[in-house]
Amino acid sequence: MSHEITFDEGVALTDKVVNEKLTGLANSLKAVTAYIAKAKGKGVRTSLLLLSAMQKNGLISPNAPVAAASVEILHMATLIHDDVIDNSPIRRGVQTVHEKFGTKEAVISGDYLLCMSMNLVFDLLENNNERYANLTRVLTKAISRICIGEYEQMLQNGNLDIDVPKYLKIIHGKTAALFYAAAHFGAIFSDCCDEDIKRVSAFGRYLGVIFQIMDDCKDYQLTQDEAKKPVKSDASAGVITLPLIFAMQKNIELKNLANEVMLNKVDGLLLAREVIEIGGVRDAKSLALRYKRKAAKTISAIKNETKKDALLRVLNDIEI
Repeated sequence: MSHEITFDEGVALTDKVVNEKLTGLANSLKAVTAYIAKAKGKGVRTSLLLLSAMQKNGLISPNAPVAAASVEILHMATLIHDDVIDNSPIRRGVQTVHEKFGTKEAVISGDYLLCMSMNLVFDLLENNNERYANLTRVLTKAISRICIGEYEQMLQNGNLDIDVPKYLKIIHGKTAALFYAAAHFGAIFSDCCDEDIKRVSAFGRYLGVIFQIMDDCKDYQLTQDEAKKPVKSDASAGVITLPLIFAMQKNIELKNLANEVMLNKVDGLLLAREVIEIGGVRDAKSLALRYKRKAAKTISAIKNETKKDALLRVLNDIEI
């Protein structure tokens, strides 16, 4: 396929590449990767990449879905490893890979998906387009930032004195780095000038920050059925997120309750109620709203109005 494609065709082609890669193996990992293929997410990063790749005529390079597949598979790898670290039994309403197949199998399959993601990018380099040369650098830098973000979070595990800047530094790595890479990848495949590539990439980073803040709020607000994963569990696992940080700033005594939750002496539901009542979730959403405004301002100057409007629609669809 050499002609440009529509956004919907790009989404379908991304899904096709991901499914073929995960189900077309002829080795002992096939059962694991086929299981992973059934539990794909909503494709938020795919949409971001493809919209960032949109030309002025609304069409997209046929190479963009291959990059989107690379990002999606990398995301799956990080989730598998996250679930092992967090010992999470459920992800998107189904058993996690380590629960179904075992911890060693999960780690190995996550590593395998990481290699698969990078191989997809290497395939694109055969195009000999000079702009594509940045793809590997962007991808490897994103992987490094994700790893550092996760490690920083582990170091801060159980630290009830963590502040907002430290929290933001962690999520800029563990979540926003991949959003940044997706947006950057898309911009490379489009008619963006260098300055617009920077703007679109920054937009992706801000979107990732918003996404993580809202996800952290959901842990305090949603039921397990609604979230399709364990909730009211961040604090009990020692993960101190923004709603709790803001709540503890308003009421220092909440640290005692949070500590009791981490020691499994008190149900996390009680802490969640206190955090919501004190205003921790509300304050976290206020910060997310500030990032939403920053994201909109960042792409206000890009020359491609079609791309700008599409990205703004994505941004405005996020309920805060």
